[in-house]
Amino acid sequence: MKKIFLFAAIAFAGITFFSCSNESISEQPSNSFNLKTTVETVEIDSAYVITESKNAMISFVEGVTPYYHEGMNFNDFKWSLDPASGLEKITDEGSDLLKKSFSILNKESSIEDATGIEIMRGTEAMIQHNIDLGHKTIDEVDLEKDSFWLFGLDPNSVQEETSFLKKKDCKWYQIGCHISNVWEWLSSTANGGGASNGVTLAAVVTIVSGILVLLL
Repeated sequence: MKKIFLFAAIAFAGITFFSCSNESISEQPSNSFNLKTTVETVEIDSAYVITESKNAMISFVEGVTPYYHEGMNFNDFKWSLDPASGLEKITDEGSDLLKKSFSILNKESSIEDATGIEIMRGTEAMIQHNIDLGHKTIDEVDLEKDSFWLFGLDPNSVQEETSFLKKKDCKWYQIGCHISNVWEWLSSTANGGGASNGVTLAAVVTIVSGILVLLL
């Protein structure tokens, strides 16, 4: 199975990939993360993350499908998802994810062509949001709370309709549920190929950025 070694050399220029040995390589990320940390070489199983990112997107589309009706425009779709405010406070990444889902539902694009890059960009934004709040490790992340932030939802106004939930029982906005396999990988021990549960979020956002490169 193809393996890609992610070398975190974060500067203002971005991310660099190397095909290399297991010899430890590290550099400090830029101050854009508001943290100083050392990121070791991390092995990414490209086939796994590509498949699971696509599966996460499929799960998300399944979650929003009951809110879509033929003839809707995108604004109608947002009001269907959030009758309280029409997702007026949605982030750019949340909006891009919904737009991709909407294009699949109205047949402008096919689920077969979806890579999952939109849901992983949303994940990256949620992690960066945690960094901006001063959180430092992956175990400080509250995916449920961050999902509300991504879509600009008021937790008190979310409708708890559950009759159409799919096999994983993910509510449409629960990004942590849709990306559960990828998140479990990120939260696993380093020996398992992901980040360990105490690793800095600067390292995690670097790994997720690497996954995004794979999905391009």
